Amino acid sequence: MNKNSLPVNLDSNRFGSLRWGDSKEDYPFFSLVREIPGFGNIYKKDNDKFYIGDMLFDKILYSFFYIDDGSGEPFEGLGSVMLEKEKYDNYRKIIDYFKSIYGEEESKAENEEVEIFHWEGKRTGVEVEYKKKEDKFYIRYYWLPVVKMAVKEINEAKEAVENSLKENSSVSGYPPVKCPYCGGTAEYLRTRRVGSPGGNIEAAIIGGMLTKSVLGGLLTGNLVANRNNRRIRIYKCRDCGNLIEIPE
Repeated sequence: MNKNSLPVNLDSNRFGSLRWGDSKEDYPFFSLVREIPGFGNIYKKDNDKFYIGDMLFDKILYSFFYIDDGSGEPFEGLGSVMLEKEKYDNYRKIIDYFKSIYGEEESKAENEEVEIFHWEGKRTGVEVEYKKKEDKFYIRYYWLPVVKMAVKEINEAKEAVENSLKENSSVSGYPPVKCPYCGGTAEYLRTRRVGSPGGNIEAAIIGGMLTKSVLGGLLTGNLVANRNNRRIRIYKCRDCGNLIEIPE
């Protein structure tokens, strides 16, 4: 692959010609794909193409997250870009290419379903996730400040869920909890035992968002933890449909 066509410098605040934090209003040619409840929106643009090395990507999504610049009026700022492509051979070419450009990965995670590599620079991070059953991989570039903001909000949501369980501990069975995504009601589905590898509660919450947004996989490589001999309660929000995993 051609190293001279590297699109993203991880020490910069840019993705190609786009700048992280740019307002959605600066890009009227983007069309809405779906909402990320409480976080922002996902967009695409027609006939979009992007090269990483010599590899062409034409399935690209742009996530704009609500950002408060201190004015009291949050705006949609560019926070991440996800590129999608098929075939394991292409995935391995990208991993080898990134290692030649960015060096050895900062973290790697793998289980029976996915394999994830992760790099970070001063201002930008990138994650490559391969889904084994689908034979597809996703490259997610993201702006580090917006990820830190998301982690803070997710941790607050996690604490709210845990507090909800504690407050209702005297109720027979498992009471509903507040959904950390949309604020709706999540009801108990089942309990399962999990082993290693797997994620901690933060990874479980973020992973649950994967079906709804590109934010779902941003930090999985950093959040993987050992959960040997743990029982997990699984809840489903009846409003947004997301699954929530709570360790017992």
